[in-house]
Amino acid sequence: MDRAGFQEERSFDRVVLKEHIQTGQRIERFTLESQRADGGWEAFYTGTVVGYKRICCFPQVTSRKMRLTIHESRWCPTLSGLGIYLSERGGV
Repeated sequence: MDRAGFQEERSFDRVVLKEHIQTGQRIERFTLESQRADGGWEAFYTGTVVGYKRICCFPQVTSRKMRLTIHESRWCPTLSGLGIYLSERGGV
């Protein structure tokens, strides 16, 4: 599990994940979640393989924290990048 936190609430509608592809494609199933005001977590994206680059698109989310949970992998997962963005279209 990996978490990203912000000093204040942020809106985003894209998450870019990259695996360290030189060691092979390993991630097979994952979930992205945002933390609600009550402290609980809410899933907003579920995906399968990541590979070199996976651009996750979803309706706009606003939160102070985001969590990546890898549920299945072929071997120890190795991320080389994680980016969180708000597109110009704002979740459209």
